[in-house]
Amino acid sequence: MNPTTLPLSKQNVFLAISAAIVVPGILFLFSWHIGFDLADEGYFWYGAQRVLHGELPIRDYMSYDIGRYYWAAAVMQALADSGIHATRVSALLFQCLTISVALFLCLWAMPSTQSLTKRLLFALTAALTLTLWMTPYYKAFDHGSSILMVAMLVLLLKSINYKTWLSAGLLLGAMAMFGRNHGVYGAVAAFFTLVWLLLHGAGIRETARPAAGFIFGVLLSFSPTFLLMAWAPGFTEAFIESIRALIKAGETNIALPVPWPWHFDPRMLGWLTWALEFLRGSMFVSLLLLPALIVLYLSRRRMTQLSPAQLLLLATAFAGIPYSHYAYSRADLTHLALAIFPLLMALMTIGSMLNRPLLKSTGLLLISIWALSDFQPVLDRYLKKQQYEPVQISGHTVFTLPGTAKRIARANAALERHPEAQQSFLALPDMPSLHAMYQAKMATWEIYSLFARDAAFEQEELKRLGSQPPKMILISNHALDQREEFRYSQFHPMIYAWIKENYSQASGDDVQAESKVAELEIYLLNEPSRTR
Repeated sequence: MNPTTLPLSKQNVFLAISAAIVVPGILFLFSWHIGFDLADEGYFWYGAQRVLHGELPIRDYMSYDIGRYYWAAAVMQALADSGIHATRVSALLFQCLTISVALFLCLWAMPSTQSLTKRLLFALTAALTLTLWMTPYYKAFDHGSSILMVAMLVLLLKSINYKTWLSAGLLLGAMAMFGRNHGVYGAVAAFFTLVWLLLHGAGIRETARPAAGFIFGVLLSFSPTFLLMAWAPGFTEAFIESIRALIKAGETNIALPVPWPWHFDPRMLGWLTWALEFLRGSMFVSLLLLPALIVLYLSRRRMTQLSPAQLLLLATAFAGIPYSHYAYSRADLTHLALAIFPLLMALMTIGSMLNRPLLKSTGLLLISIWALSDFQPVLDRYLKKQQYEPVQISGHTVFTLPGTAKRIARANAALERHPEAQQSFLALPDMPSLHAMYQAKMATWEIYSLFARDAAFEQEELKRLGSQPPKMILISNHALDQREEFRYSQFHPMIYAWIKENYSQASGDDVQAESKVAELEIYLLNEPSRTR
């Protein structure tokens, strides 16, 4: 296909899809085996595996919403592989899909006077920037959902009619299938958009029927969850309980202080480290500051006067405001990356409005490489020369950080000494990846423990454990964020006491030494079992 012979709109589609396949695809080929996480990665990988075993997310094990697990399971099924490579391929495909949407929107906002060459170079540099920020890879469904939200808001702003708003509703429902938090953020952003339209000349009667189409679209694309609630026994109760537990906890993450740029002292950190931390802190500031400035800048313009670039800019602002909550809920680089895509698209769009899209995208790429230099695994290994150690995971050599490699080695050693436990062990509180590696079912519903639970919850978990006690339990009883109250023994005292009563620590000097180094407590079931 020769893109020079295509109309501009089809050129944009061609460039967006091509760059969104080529750039993430090449980066994946060279880096998919770098980095591994025992906690969050396993939360995704193990969950997708259990779908292949006929289990239901939320009902049969603690999970996010069902979309990402069925997406990954479908890819695994197609590749006949439930290992780490197929899991990462499933995330890559979602990356390619959503990056192509982001690129198309940014190309749509670009002045038509830009040459095909400049548009192609822009698409490639923008694709690389977006791909680098999509880390860790297993959060691609969250990164991509924020891009889909921007697309949804563009549809709402571009045309007030039933079919367009129905399409926007379908996007929001799909986002909610990958995470209810995205549904909530999208609903907030859609409300901001509706208020904007009403304040800028749209009538209530004019928007009533399209709004009904929007709601219908949401319900339609979220309907797989409703079908499970209707037909899968126990799913409704588990779904409602997951919402109740979240409300009761009052938070979605364990909070960290926001790294405001003015909190860092160059005399203590050194100028290079200070500059890096200042840059990252400035990004947290920009998550709210830039959307506010965009809204103020466009507030006095009529909707009919807005150019495509201004429409896209407004959509990124309305998406960025609720997504800033994601970053501030646990203010680290992982959560900054989860919230930054509307901001990245806004900065690219501003470059187009200044008629310097390629210059802006190239500058943004260089800044992103610097900001992610010790966070993005491929940059961390090859740019910062961080030591990574090889481990064997589902038949592949994967390079991971020394601490993770050491913990995997110690767990493997313990399970090799007791092969009868390889399909009957329990890794707590945050190592579901071990279960995915051995394709072993966890004996508890809570596959990833982060928060304190009430006595009733622990009693239910103890019933599960007592009915078929694992032969081995591995516990990393570390203090998360160096806070004593976040040791497993502290926030799950009843289960920890049950383990101490019914299990004995593995004996042997080598086991004790290995366990200490890897921060693992290794317990073997007492024989005869005294569980109750």
